[in-house]
Amino acid sequence: MLATEVRALLESKNTEWNFAVEGEGRNFQIEAVSADFESMTRVKRQQAVLRLIADEIAEGTLHAITVTALTPEEKSFQNKCHQVLALLQLLHLCLCLSIPPHTGLFR
Repeated sequence: MLATEVRALLESKNTEWNFAVEGEGRNFQIEAVSADFESMTRVKRQQAVLRLIADEIAEGTLHAITVTALTPEEKSFQNKCHQVLALLQLLHLCLCLSIPPHTGLFR
């Protein structure tokens, strides 16, 4: 199965959740984003996503599934953290290569 097929399968369940899927074969990483997760524990969120593909897991079509389920606010925070990390890595590279930060890389 392809990641696009798994995503289409999840989206066909009409949850109005946003999905990102990576992987191939029977092994996939699923990220689901929804305000519905706000009142749920991490385990309940994962269970809610896994219920959508329970038949495919039972049949063996899908096997090793990793689920990350976030609220929109958590996803936004995660994106900001990734941006900060990328800037820090770029700054570190500039310092290692002795490139002055004012050369326009940080505009």
